[in-house]
Amino acid sequence: MSILYERTRFEPIKLRKVDEAERIKEYDEFLKRQGYPVSVDKMLLFWEHHFEAFETGYPNGYKKEGTIRYKQGMIRLPFGNKLLVYESKEFEEGKQPRGIATIESVVITRLKGLTEEEWLKDGFVSQEDLLEQMRGYYPDLSLYSWVSLYKFKKYNPKPSKKEIKKLLDIINK
Repeated sequence: MSILYERTRFEPIKLRKVDEAERIKEYDEFLKRQGYPVSVDKMLLFWEHHFEAFETGYPNGYKKEGTIRYKQGMIRLPFGNKLLVYESKEFEEGKQPRGIATIESVVITRLKGLTEEEWLKDGFVSQEDLLEQMRGYYPDLSLYSWVSLYKFKKYNPKPSKKEIKKLLDIINK
């Protein structure tokens, strides 16, 4: 019997100066025992309109307060409680990150288990809109697919070079 219920909340791994591999390994082993391999996100990539939504909000009236992540056959977890955030095209061009997202918690649920408030805060206007838009990136996605919702505690759009270097040093170990 799987102990991964319809909604599971994980407190994010706190970044320290030491390598976070042990904490990730613990989550990975727990989820693998349940039959769910883990994919670890070391950064976040967003399209341009998501950056505007941190400050002014989406057309649906909600500000960006989280991100829904999916990878077929896997559970996605963040590397730590802080992730560098890049604009997708700029990342491909090798540019610097746009900011740092601090993750408050991670909710693992089936796509259909996301609440209205959760998908509104990621820019969607309905559950149908959520599924349609996400299928543009993930054609195999269904309402019964497992997704991870990274809930943000804050977004820093102007991190110092020192903060960026610290995170890069940790994730590149």
